[in-house]
Amino acid sequence: MELVEQFSSPLVMLSALPWVLLFAWTARRLLDARRLSLKTTLVAGVIGYVLGLALAFAIVGSVEGSGFVLAGTSFTVLFTMVAIVALELLSHGRSAPGVPRLPGLPHPLRSLRRRLTVASRFTEVTRLLVRHGLGDYVGLGRGAGAKPPPEALRWVREFLEEAGGMFVKLGQLLSTRVDLIPPSAAREFTRLQEHASPADPDAVRQLLEAELGRPVDEVFSEFDWEPLASASLGQVHAARLPTGEEVAVKVQRPGIAAAVDRDLAIISRLAETIETHTEWGRDFGVSEIADEFAARLREELDYRLEASRAIKVAAALESTPKIHVHRVWEELSTAKVLVMERLAGTSVGKLAPGEAVQDADMAARRQLADALLSAELELMLSGERFHADPHPGNVFVLDDGRLGLLDFGAAGRLDAFERASIAAMLGALRSGDPALLRQAIFEVADVRADVDTSSFDRALARFMAEYMSSDATPGGAALGELVSIFAAHGLRLPSTTTTMFRALVTLEGTLNMLAPGYEVVAAAERVGHRMVREAVLSGSLKDVLEDEVLQLIPLLRRMPRHLDRLATLAEQGELRARVSLLSDREDVAVVSRLVNRGVLALTGCSLGVASALLLGIDAGPAVTARISLIELLGGFGLAAGAVLVLRVVLAALREGQSSTHGSRT
Repeated sequence: MELVEQFSSPLVMLSALPWVLLFAWTARRLLDARRLSLKTTLVAGVIGYVLGLALAFAIVGSVEGSGFVLAGTSFTVLFTMVAIVALELLSHGRSAPGVPRLPGLPHPLRSLRRRLTVASRFTEVTRLLVRHGLGDYVGLGRGAGAKPPPEALRWVREFLEEAGGMFVKLGQLLSTRVDLIPPSAAREFTRLQEHASPADPDAVRQLLEAELGRPVDEVFSEFDWEPLASASLGQVHAARLPTGEEVAVKVQRPGIAAAVDRDLAIISRLAETIETHTEWGRDFGVSEIADEFAARLREELDYRLEASRAIKVAAALESTPKIHVHRVWEELSTAKVLVMERLAGTSVGKLAPGEAVQDADMAARRQLADALLSAELELMLSGERFHADPHPGNVFVLDDGRLGLLDFGAAGRLDAFERASIAAMLGALRSGDPALLRQAIFEVADVRADVDTSSFDRALARFMAEYMSSDATPGGAALGELVSIFAAHGLRLPSTTTTMFRALVTLEGTLNMLAPGYEVVAAAERVGHRMVREAVLSGSLKDVLEDEVLQLIPLLRRMPRHLDRLATLAEQGELRARVSLLSDREDVAVVSRLVNRGVLALTGCSLGVASALLLGIDAGPAVTARISLIELLGGFGLAAGAVLVLRVVLAALREGQSSTHGSRT
């Protein structure tokens, strides 16, 4: 009671705050935990201060005298270090999921309000997961780790629809990732519908004027405040420039960036929980999917990227007369506003059905389909930016007979290795050789060490027999099946390659609406083969062969001498292999770090045991009325041993956190 009475006064508690901060700072320095957040440090300081004073009072029996001050200081620092390690363990260990942490904002009230908003949304999302029967399957319930039943796909779709916001867009992304999820899941997620009402016109006007730096009436001679289309991230308005051009103005929804950050933080935390607590989460790599979704969504929020892509694609297709990319007014476009040409025509999704089209019009449509497919493949195989979402609403049949492309929020670009691999895949499909197709895929895919190449070759052979035979009619399903084969055998393609396959699957649907019965896979194989052949024959084949032979000549000259030397050594029994252990600096650093930590941990444990024995000796000169010198030395030794052990534990926790983050990026 004496301790409580002494420290329960508000004034005393307030005056103790600097001491709490001092003890917390000391403990953090002793543990070398300089990256620790201020919040965690302060909480650990309060815990250490309370426990340290309580234990000191229990030992000394009074709050008066130097003995209480000395014991209280030692125990406070010790318990603060223990609290720091415990909080780090709870934060990064296999604990129950908590509210995701967001980067702090400079203004404390704004930061608090944001954290409360995220906490409220997180509670809402987790409650929806449990209500839809998904808690046990995502690591939130008592049966964490259970394998979800087949009907769980419907539960997931219903949860995503009810959660709304970015969760619907996540489901729409998953519906296109047949390389990561089963086809049944992809089909279920295609049923997700996005419902977005128009934003408040006054808020839209404020955003426009803030981005453009002047009133809307000065920038546009006409502006229709009723949007042409509304989506979750933005909406499009019709307008006219003072120079007379009709434009479409894409405006980001006011306040949507904060909602995106909020939902992405929650999705990231849920992904970590699922991957930590469920086997299926680790198999599907849900954290990687969440990271890809976050990166893609943040790109869509920056309209400057979309403007840059449209300009680059337009330049690349300048020599293609039948394809037109809308113009962009860069001087009027910002991260939240995009001013572009309004296309005069009809979207492919609104065209008349194929049965109602005359033969001449159908022939023209097929020519447009060939031009669109050739344009996309040319962009892909030449290393240019290509349209990654050519769905029927993004492709227009213009009044002048051309095709117009718009909405470059999603785009991709293949590197040199991917382009070579795609060209080799097309050649293998044309020749019907599954082994060549497998080699082309292995050039760019991440392949597990235990992949069964024979089983993979048989699956590719069955695919070719099913879709590439003379009597087959391959379509978008063939591309989806091919990517599913990759995923089933543990192959992970680069994100840009899967973007290309996804674009081709989407393009197949658009081409079939434009020209019903269009065989996109056969046409892509034919066009791709022609493009590869033209690329090879555009230069001198003789020069290409001469360059390859010249590079091989030095190797061929040395080969007989080296083979003779190896044969001689083998015949004389002197052929040896030399293995150099720890020759890599990283290996040496890892071993050194492990040895150092082992020595520190052993020293700390030994010092702790020896100090505990000293504390049990009731002898020696007295320092205070109740503490002897030997007991004091034992206490300091015990504290020093605890510091060494806790430093090792904290370092291991931090390294585990860093390695986990590195493996996911």
